[in-house]
Amino acid sequence: MFQNEADWLRLHVPAWLKASGIDGIIAVDGGSDDDGADYLRSLGATVEYRQWDWKPLDQENAVIELAERAGYDAMLLTAPDELWWAADIDLAKTVLSMRDVGLQYQTINFMKDRLHAAKQAPYFPDPHVRAWRLRQGIRHVGAIDSVPAIPRDKVMMLPGLMYHYSGIKDRRFYMWKQLNFHRVKDGLPPLEMDWRD
Repeated sequence: MFQNEADWLRLHVPAWLKASGIDGIIAVDGGSDDDGADYLRSLGATVEYRQWDWKPLDQENAVIELAERAGYDAMLLTAPDELWWAADIDLAKTVLSMRDVGLQYQTINFMKDRLHAAKQAPYFPDPHVRAWRLRQGIRHVGAIDSVPAIPRDKVMMLPGLMYHYSGIKDRRFYMWKQLNFHRVKDGLPPLEMDWRD
């Protein structure tokens, strides 16, 4: 899922596409006013629009449902500010072709630049299962932050790392984002102000 992240898409998608294990790209655009959707379509991606409503799990579930409708067998759920290496993507496909499991990854969260990784990052290892076989009814459940409903005894951690660059964004953006997540979770309307104000 993405929204106004064309620069991240241009940076990371070419690295993902070095993997032979990628059969296609499925994406859900929350209402971008940059050219990220056009860029993905130029690569052959299927892009669907779903208005961003501050419910990220619903947005992620829309990606899963789109992948299932498109006929894919398995998926790796990722975001534009995450870098995955081709060898790790290929290994995920190999494992999923042999075993019905959910794949979990250790994550390096960059907090300022590539030299400054979080020492105790909240997603290390990433609690989210990122890859699994489709058409099993697997969806994210919960309010804001949760894992797909895959039994823990069916989750395995693969070697390799996912590099997450969200921390290098302006901290005011994250404060605004977290505030709105919690407002929506509590049944309040999100604040539509410009977070840079």
